[in-house]
Amino acid sequence: MKAAVVTAKGVELLDVPAPAPQASQVLVRVRACGLNRADLGVAAGHAHGAVGGAGTIVGMEFAGEVAEVGAHVTHVKPGDRVMASGAAGYAEYAVADRGRVHLLPSDTMGFEEAATLPIALQTMHNALVTAGGLRKGESVLIQGASSGVGIMGMQIAKFMGAGYVIGSSTHTARRAMLTQWGADLTIDLQGHQGLIALQESERRALARELHDEIGQSCTALRLETAVLRRCGADAAGRQAAAERADAAASAIHQLVRSLLRRLRPPDLDA
Repeated sequence: MKAAVVTAKGVELLDVPAPAPQASQVLVRVRACGLNRADLGVAAGHAHGAVGGAGTIVGMEFAGEVAEVGAHVTHVKPGDRVMASGAAGYAEYAVADRGRVHLLPSDTMGFEEAATLPIALQTMHNALVTAGGLRKGESVLIQGASSGVGIMGMQIAKFMGAGYVIGSSTHTARRAMLTQWGADLTIDLQGHQGLIALQESERRALARELHDEIGQSCTALRLETAVLRRCGADAAGRQAAAERADAAASAIHQLVRSLLRRLRPPDLDA
């Protein structure tokens, strides 16, 4: 088969033996490949982890049809349209571990589009969801958001229900495009203006939190007051209701003090 191989002269298109899948691997007939920064480094003769050096076939992600599966692979079969990450993808055939091979989500998705997804999707889903534990309503800051993984990260955050997504980029034109990919606020973290924007967005979020929390606490306080006025409980019951009302009022007071301290503009020169 033909493959893009690192040599002393650079990357050359050479004839090499086709790989055979092991028990937990999938052999893919490659139709399209993605390009990552790491691929450029390997092509230049550098190492990326254990990959690199003369004889290395370049390519970390690819898409195509399943040609063959190992004995332990059950989720895909020959002929399935898949995308995958692995190594040696710039070739007519490539193998990938079964956990890194995914069916294309629709019949209309082309191989070229699919080949751009595996690494960014897996990297940012792990960062935000698996390891990061992102929960609905939380805020997310994506640094370097105009990169491939950054763009993917903003979309994953929105899809998972993030309440506020902030994307940073030092490139003015790229930063202006981040709202297309899910950013609610775009900032340049170099210099005070970016920090001011970030801190202002945090203050707005805290103000919303203050409004919501006080509203909930006031509702509880009104309910306890209604109990005091209307219920026919004995003295002990009324005393207990009064104590709960006092606790709700105290909680409101403490919440306001705490959040107002957090809302105070920071001293950027400190």
